[in-house]
Amino acid sequence: MSTDLPAIDTVVSFGMAVDECGLQSPSLRAIAREANCSPSTLIAWFGSKAELHRRTLAAFGVRWRHTLSYGLIPSTPTDSFRARLRLAFDELARSDPFVAEVLDELVVLERQMIGESLMRSYDLSPEQLDPQVVAVLHALLRSLWDERSYPDPEVARGLLRRAAQALVRSQDTSLAG
Repeated sequence: MSTDLPAIDTVVSFGMAVDECGLQSPSLRAIAREANCSPSTLIAWFGSKAELHRRTLAAFGVRWRHTLSYGLIPSTPTDSFRARLRLAFDELARSDPFVAEVLDELVVLERQMIGESLMRSYDLSPEQLDPQVVAVLHALLRSLWDERSYPDPEVARGLLRRAAQALVRSQDTSLAG
């Protein structure tokens, strides 16, 4: 995933436009207004709205990885903003196969970070890590990133911790039996 300055700057503008428009794709005009430039400038930088989405997601991935490195549940307003933006890319990926392709790379990274967290927390080896457990926790995390559903990060962390414990226990039970 390559990033460049217009894409990195546009992450913030794209996010602000998403914040105003909700999870549907904001118009070029809305993104340009937030970026303090014209829609034609965005087209000159990116070539198309689809390319803007792809490159913005690539640049966002760098920031999102940094956010997740401090904890899987957002705990600051900036982290919550990034979580909302991450969920917006889920919506864009439904209608744009190129965004979906870049998002798939981000999902692999998210699941890798979940797996690493599980291995640290439960003293598991990579061989003991069940990909299905990681996939279930990833799905749960995506729902917990929506702060409108879980506005209290401590409640979200508690739910995630209990789910992880239950999944790891059930995995241990199935391996022993």
